Amino acid sequence: MEWINFRHLYAFWMVCKHSGFSRAAHKMNVSQSAISEQVSQLESHFNKKLLNRSTRSLEPTYEGVQVLSYAESIFQNSRELNLLLKNENNDIQKRQLNLGVVGGVSRNYIYRLISPILNTYKAITINVITGSFTELTKQLKRYECDLIVGLELPHKKDLDILSYTKIGHSPLCIAGKEIKNLKENINFYSFKYPHEIDVTKNIVPKNLREKITHKLFTDDIPLLRFFANANDSLVLIPEIGIHEDIQSGTLKRIAIEDLSDINIYGIYIKNNPASQLILESIKTNKPIKKFFD
Repeated sequence: MEWINFRHLYAFWMVCKHSGFSRAAHKMNVSQSAISEQVSQLESHFNKKLLNRSTRSLEPTYEGVQVLSYAESIFQNSRELNLLLKNENNDIQKRQLNLGVVGGVSRNYIYRLISPILNTYKAITINVITGSFTELTKQLKRYECDLIVGLELPHKKDLDILSYTKIGHSPLCIAGKEIKNLKENINFYSFKYPHEIDVTKNIVPKNLREKITHKLFTDDIPLLRFFANANDSLVLIPEIGIHEDIQSGTLKRIAIEDLSDINIYGIYIKNNPASQLILESIKTNKPIKKFFD
């Protein structure tokens, strides 16, 4: 059997984790040339290019993502084995789930997704990372996230590495603080869905159409939520973005029946068993022992 040189694999893993040769070399306390040589030897072993390198960026190739997936599992198991044998209490290190959440997705919704895991496995640590879709996608490809929850699909250029599945949906609604007692000249702010719809004519109830003026079209849900909580403002917004406000009674809403729901997606690295097991747990609302035990 031909064995992988695990020093070379570790060097490759560190380069990907720290997004560069110099940072990986600093963490490992070795020279950058030594790291580069080890990664090159790993590529020679597989006879595959594992990294796309440029002066500004460094990303794993499709084959590199597959190697990185196995490396992540190998070195996670190594850390746990160390703790198992060296810790006097024989306690396995808590497993950490890194969940990327695109801004605007309701925190209540996220809690409902992860509560089966939290309630069943007390040793699990869940790290929720919020940010833009672009930044979270970069973190996902660096294996800094296990899964992204958001309203967008991956870019076509990333579909050789990333995959996605629908995990939920949210209706659009019109929301405001006092819908029934609005004054004249209402400010109106709309979610960008779809662009060609005249929301004033086709969506807003007749008794409100004469009062409103268009101010903004945006896909920034936190900004729309802010406007919804302003006086004399109405917003067209996915209900998932104001779930807490509706529950508390801070905002009132008008349901819209003529528009399709907004889909919510789970996005993950292909061939990454951990991501797919977590996604299965979220979709079935049941914890998956294979990953969390």
